[in-house]
Amino acid sequence: MLVNVKFFFIILLYIKGTCTIYKRKNVLIIGSSGYLGSSVVMYLASHANVTVSHYTQAAFPNSVKFDFFSDHVENTFQKKFFDVVIIAAKIEFDIQQNSLTEAMKRFINFFQDAHMIYISSDGIFDGVRGMYTEMDVPEPITTYGENLAICEEIIKSRSSAWSIVRPSYIYGYSLGILDARLDRMQKKLMVGVENPFVDMFKSPVEVNYAARAIADSALREIEGIIHLAGCKMSVYEFYKRSMQVLGISVSNLLPGHMPAMQLREVDMLKDTSLDNTKMQDLFGPCPVIEEFLKEFY
Repeated sequence: MLVNVKFFFIILLYIKGTCTIYKRKNVLIIGSSGYLGSSVVMYLASHANVTVSHYTQAAFPNSVKFDFFSDHVENTFQKKFFDVVIIAAKIEFDIQQNSLTEAMKRFINFFQDAHMIYISSDGIFDGVRGMYTEMDVPEPITTYGENLAICEEIIKSRSSAWSIVRPSYIYGYSLGILDARLDRMQKKLMVGVENPFVDMFKSPVEVNYAARAIADSALREIEGIIHLAGCKMSVYEFYKRSMQVLGISVSNLLPGHMPAMQLREVDMLKDTSLDNTKMQDLFGPCPVIEEFLKEFY
């Protein structure tokens, strides 16, 4: 479904005056129809020549259909030059590591002269201690985390210039649509009791802040690793504060505890919170949940 044109202009008005004027760049965004990718497109649209791709359904006019694993990148993009390439597609799920490695190498080799921006995740850490900085060495313990690490290492070793962006819990309204996580919780609370964990910690980051930061990274060609994260909080606190802003009763939201280690799901990491000092130095302070959700709600 194509993005609503009216909302497009609302977003442009919202960011008017907030972005520095840069030399217009040619930017390719892989995964433009995703929750975060579509917001990145909107924040870059008035400041760069943006080419977008999609895998299943186009969100923007003139989007190029591209399968990261089966399509030949050289055939799809051979006649175009890009200053910056952003990988916003979630390519790390349900894929064998050999296939991921081959596809990523093929893709990076073709665009090795461009500034590469890879959107990774806090899932690259083991979740043992939290408040990870950009200097901490990743120790993934899940298949997803291992795949993230594979992509990061290929980016670093094969790109002439690169940025690795690691968001934590991404939430909020992207192009007028609430994220799936909060949307599901709203619906669950309508029909029963939910018990989010008070002893699992994240650093939720609002989608529009994250998108602006990624767009700014592209325009300025900022290099290195950047953690995109809000304040550390428990999953329970995150849902409670979010639901209250959205006008949903939290009477059915009761604090729960993580199960014993041997009973946990393999991807249930205790504390993947991220230090956001570098992010705030680069992009300014990150408003709290209440400010963000009220602004777009």
